Amino acid sequence: MLRASPSMEKEDAGESTARKRGWPKGKKRKKFVKDENAPKKPLSGYVRFMNSRRDQVLQENRSLSFADITKLLGEEWTNMSLSEKSIYLDIAEKEKEKYWKEVEAYQRTDAYKVFVKKVNEEKQAQKQAASNSSSKALSETEKPKVNNVSSSIPIFTNEFLEHNKAKETELHQLNKNNTELEQQNAILETHATNLRNAITKLDDETKSLSNKNEDVQENLNKLRKHLVNTFSTGVPATLGTPNMENIDDYISDVCGFLQRSLYNDNETAASIHKVMSNLDPGILELISTVSK
Repeated sequence: MLRASPSMEKEDAGESTARKRGWPKGKKRKKFVKDENAPKKPLSGYVRFMNSRRDQVLQENRSLSFADITKLLGEEWTNMSLSEKSIYLDIAEKEKEKYWKEVEAYQRTDAYKVFVKKVNEEKQAQKQAASNSSSKALSETEKPKVNNVSSSIPIFTNEFLEHNKAKETELHQLNKNNTELEQQNAILETHATNLRNAITKLDDETKSLSNKNEDVQENLNKLRKHLVNTFSTGVPATLGTPNMENIDDYISDVCGFLQRSLYNDNETAASIHKVMSNLDPGILELISTVSK
């Protein structure tokens, strides 16, 4: 069925309100001419969602009334993301485009011309009835000031159809662009989360390495102090006096001296061997590695 104009929709709304409150006595209802041959208007995306979900929700909530089920589905639709809604909105958009093409084709048929003629006749009959009623009332009372009220009939012009179609196409494109932007934002958010996790992991590793370096440095200082104490006594002063500042070079000189004196069984070499025999094997292995 063709869509009614804003004035017709206002009249329908007023009639609906009147039905709820009870139709005023003596007031005649305006008869609306329905075009049975017009293309059927497609369902909106929201209605399609309601129809697809209603049976399942009814099975899961058998104690709820139909009104409560509708309210529950309405809340579910409100909380859905645009990408989830687009499943229903895209189908509705395609059906709407198909509907407008059918409307344009129908307006070129004889059936539509007959409908327009019928609407015009009904309009003229209503005007004539209103005119007769007004004339009768004016004959009894003073003639009131009459305001011209324009009414419209549900006839679409090609300009209106093209304008409406263009606006709906533009809205559909905006919805698609918005969906794409939401997807891009979701991807960027995922990347940002991954980067934050990587930074946190690197910070933890850096902190762990820093703690290990501190432990190594502490153990190295203990080892240097131990070597200083060990080589300060029992080794001739000809090789120098070891301290915390020169112990690394001192050990290197000692090792070099031992290599040069390998076949010279002198007293300095013997005293060094005696001191080193009291060192832990692990320390000796470390000294041997450093001296190479």
